[in-house]
Amino acid sequence: SATIKIIDHSQIAMGSVGYSSMNQLEAIEHRSAVSQSHKLAWEEDIEQFTAPKFVSSPRNLDNLVEGQNAHFEAKIEPLADPNLHVEWFKDGRPVTIGHRFRPIHDFGYVAMDIVGLITEDSGTYTIRATNNVGSCEATVSLICKSQAQVVSESRTEMSQFAYLEKKTSGRAEFQEETTTQAPVFTSSPKSSEVKEGQKAHFEARIIPVSDPTLKVEWMLNGQPIKLGSRFREGHDFGFVSLDISHVLPEDAGQYTCRATNNLGQAVCSCNLTVKANQTIVKETIHESALQQINYLESQRSTQTQEEGLTTQAPVFTANMRDVQVAEGVPAHFEAKLVPIGDPKLKVEWLKDGHPIEASNRMSTLHDF
Repeated sequence: SATIKIIDHSQIAMGSVGYSSMNQLEAIEHRSAVSQSHKLAWEEDIEQFTAPKFVSSPRNLDNLVEGQNAHFEAKIEPLADPNLHVEWFKDGRPVTIGHRFRPIHDFGYVAMDIVGLITEDSGTYTIRATNNVGSCEATVSLICKSQAQVVSESRTEMSQFAYLEKKTSGRAEFQEETTTQAPVFTSSPKSSEVKEGQKAHFEARIIPVSDPTLKVEWMLNGQPIKLGSRFREGHDFGFVSLDISHVLPEDAGQYTCRATNNLGQAVCSCNLTVKANQTIVKETIHESALQQINYLESQRSTQTQEEGLTTQAPVFTANMRDVQVAEGVPAHFEAKLVPIGDPKLKVEWLKDGHPIEASNRMSTLHDF
């Protein structure tokens, strides 16, 4: 539980009880406001009567290329001097502020951005800060190379590369001229036997090692191998190889490696045997089941042979009856005969002694 007691507004003392205390508080607040205003005025006077100086100076930019951007920045004091004025000069002339030249001056931070440099932007840039007391300056240099200079330097480097390549090709030609040996296999590939789906690898070594005219070919059963994702050849500094991934049964056979140059050729061979995976199991798993199947099949063949033996001439057990119908009404004749299961029994229908030709109006049936 709780109790709320409300006091009438007239019973609360709103006036000051101690007049002397109120006077003291007002006097203290007045002195504080006066001293604060004097302090601000004194600080502003100090700011206004301080000459500008650079805390950090901008840096030179010497390795820029035409089309890039340039950025200069520095820090300056005093920070909050409303009379401080910052100017930028290029080679002693004021910089024209525009789309490409963007100066910044914010609370002691001064900067200049130059967008899309051209060769004419190269020169000496001066930043000058001035107020009512004095001034200060900082100087930087900007060097912008044209694209033609960059290309010329690249051409010089490329000419050096071309010279080195020419020397290398000259040495290669010299080596080609000194190749006086026909190819010879120093080691031959070995025959192997793998399972279907495994990898096969053949390798051999051949001399001369560094003959650029040497040509190596692999053949299967006398036919060139069609290179693809499964067949991969290798020939590196006298080492020749053939790798076959995921071997198939048709990959089995005799593999021949033939090396040819301007002076002759060499041949070596090896065999690959592939064990194919059997997809159909030919062996019997259950002997007893096989015997039962053979017995049932023999009984069926015996029964078929017995059914095929005919020992009775055909006899009608039920004859046809005469029928009298009106024109346009179907007519139906039927009879029964034995033997029933004689496969050689042939039934024919005749009208007035002449065979009836099958048509869409006449149909015959012989069933069991």
